[in-house]
Amino acid sequence: MSTSTVTADISAYRGGSGRLDISAASRTQITASGSVDTGLIKWSSDPQPVERRITYTNSADRAVTLQLTLDRQEGPGTLFALGADQVTVPAHDSASVSVTLDPRGAAVGSHTGQVIARDGAGVVAAHTVLSFTTESERHDLTLLTKDREGRPTTGTATLRAAQEPDFHFYTIPQTGLTLRLPRDTYSVMMFKDVQGTHGAHSTGLALLGDPEIELTQDQTVQLDASQTRQVRALTPRPSMPTNTRAEYWRSFTSARPEPGTFGDWIESKMIGPDYDSVWAQPTPDKVTHGGFAFTTRWRAPQTPLTLSHGGREMGVLPQNGAKPLPDGTTAMDAVFADTGTPAAYAHLSARGKTAVVRRTPGISPSEQSRAAQAAGVKLLLVVNNATGRLNTWYGDADYHSPGPVAAASVTQNDGEALIAEISASRGRPVRLRATAHPVPGYLYDLVSYHTGGIPEDLTLRAGPHNLARVDAVFGQGKQTPAAEMRMDHPPYVFGGGWNFLAEPVAHNARTDWVSTGGDITWQQQVGIPNLLTETSEPVSYRPATTHADRWLTPVLRPRMISEDLPVRHDGSALDFTTRAWGDSGTAHAGQGYGTGLSQRTSLYQGTTLLAESDYDNGHAWDLPPERLPYKLVVDATADNTPFSPYSPTTHTAWTFTSAQAERRTIPLVQLDYAVELNAQGEASRTSSLTLTPSVLGAPHTRVSSVHLEVSYDNGATWHRQTAAHHDGTWTTRLAAPRTASFVSLRTTAEDETEGTITQTVIRAYGLT
Repeated sequence: MSTSTVTADISAYRGGSGRLDISAASRTQITASGSVDTGLIKWSSDPQPVERRITYTNSADRAVTLQLTLDRQEGPGTLFALGADQVTVPAHDSASVSVTLDPRGAAVGSHTGQVIARDGAGVVAAHTVLSFTTESERHDLTLLTKDREGRPTTGTATLRAAQEPDFHFYTIPQTGLTLRLPRDTYSVMMFKDVQGTHGAHSTGLALLGDPEIELTQDQTVQLDASQTRQVRALTPRPSMPTNTRAEYWRSFTSARPEPGTFGDWIESKMIGPDYDSVWAQPTPDKVTHGGFAFTTRWRAPQTPLTLSHGGREMGVLPQNGAKPLPDGTTAMDAVFADTGTPAAYAHLSARGKTAVVRRTPGISPSEQSRAAQAAGVKLLLVVNNATGRLNTWYGDADYHSPGPVAAASVTQNDGEALIAEISASRGRPVRLRATAHPVPGYLYDLVSYHTGGIPEDLTLRAGPHNLARVDAVFGQGKQTPAAEMRMDHPPYVFGGGWNFLAEPVAHNARTDWVSTGGDITWQQQVGIPNLLTETSEPVSYRPATTHADRWLTPVLRPRMISEDLPVRHDGSALDFTTRAWGDSGTAHAGQGYGTGLSQRTSLYQGTTLLAESDYDNGHAWDLPPERLPYKLVVDATADNTPFSPYSPTTHTAWTFTSAQAERRTIPLVQLDYAVELNAQGEASRTSSLTLTPSVLGAPHTRVSSVHLEVSYDNGATWHRQTAAHHDGTWTTRLAAPRTASFVSLRTTAEDETEGTITQTVIRAYGLT
């Protein structure tokens, strides 16, 4: 290397010590260290020079004196320094000279130079490349993870830097992890499974870390579950969270939670009932660089099952697909049936009792259920053999039909304690008290936002000061499966957040208690699988208010919510959505996609058809720029009597004007109907009908006129109704003949801007 030909136009970091010269290498009697490289010199507030030595070797029979010079290339004069400007190398021996590489004052990056050795004739005998790299300001960030007992543990943390758009995941071993990072503001957070509230074999979820670390010196961050506080919701009536979402939002550019800011980071965890608790590590201070929010979302229905013994409640969870216990309270003796096989019941008297069994590999839930049924067991209580609550299928082996016996799980700690008590009872009864609510009469949909940091007190105390009441009726047929979900809209995302799956809902009335406040927005969906989905308008509730809502009940007809309104954009284009199956609830849009439901949507300018679709959305292009009248028409038909005998045909037409616009939402009149119906969707023959028109997209625009007609012969003849107008509603009373079975409606409403709606609903509802 020391005899290579110097390549002055190529740096040592690209070309090494130069181009190999075989002839010179074979003739030389002097060789030297080819390179001296300190490697990376870490950043320090007080950097120190680094000394290295260059060794020269003489293979000749006489001593050689070398003159040494420095080629500092483009570096500052203090970058390199030689300990001597000449060195004498004895025959057949070596000698060395020191060289100092001084990073003080050097720019961040790589630096090179050369030491050139010449013999007495001034001929270059050897050269040595010098190099070092200086680090930008960096510091050590050490991450340590501890469990709830304070013991070292492992985990995966998410790291974000204020000045870097990307995020990074780091796996932290038990011994900790040290990162060498540029000076910056960092967020380091971790979701970690921890011990729950029901003993060593229970499971909770913890959020650990610090959302704001100013890395101006070496630091250690403790992701310490032993310092966490439980995140919980205390409800006025007994409830059990069946779904929970914990998440955080971190922005280094926006102090307020808002959607769409580049570089924002949202991390969420959804946990089911197999977790019994949520925990979070309080932050030392609120963030000052950007914004932070910690969100917890709970769905907590009326506790489906409680099981107690000796005044102490056990952590039980009804199993999916299992036959439920009847509503109410039951006292039962408990017996221990080991693995729950038929042989385990051979010498047990288990009829009408609770059979406590262990979950056992190789024995399926359906096998345990069938054995329990054969023994006459009333409740099968399964002791989990792993951490957390058991949450699995105890229905039929076809994973569709319900199981033959009620089944619930209990954590390993509680279950083994119960088994020990039964075993020690020596035949004395061990009495359990079970209270079941298989169909919840109420539930709590709750959300808690903490902005700026995570406080010490993480308990949401639900009550009249922060709850609204929604009395809901679900009107699908008793044998018709339906599912329901309520989405929250966090302020830092567009639309609904990452939400829970829809859950089965029975034909029933239910009282929902929901969180309130201007920063909490809800949107609900109720659907019949493979047929239709009803979606509500997003809504925020005020504390201590009461609301009523009906789902899947007449009157079914086209009804928009805000996200459906036509939009004129890009000057000449118009998009529209027209869901045809809105139900009688407050501002519900219903999308049909199943057998027997069809619609045709048409857009006219004057009498000219511009666009037509057999779906619930459409588009029109190349519209004239001037303001012109338009008509949007929806004709829908339903041939699915098992779902509903009502609204077999509907016709709805909206008129409006529109002109060229870059982006403008077009307000349209909507009609809502209210009539007192029984469970079959029938009203009395002299019932009152209330009509509430509104201008969606322009809430302050007044509806100036309403005309209502009714038909009792499926639209063959129509009768004009006199309606009393009061405070935005029109009310009329029916006088249906005895021979009538249905009421059909034909309504026209006009707003003060001359926008209109005409809606005809054949067989809108029935008559008793």
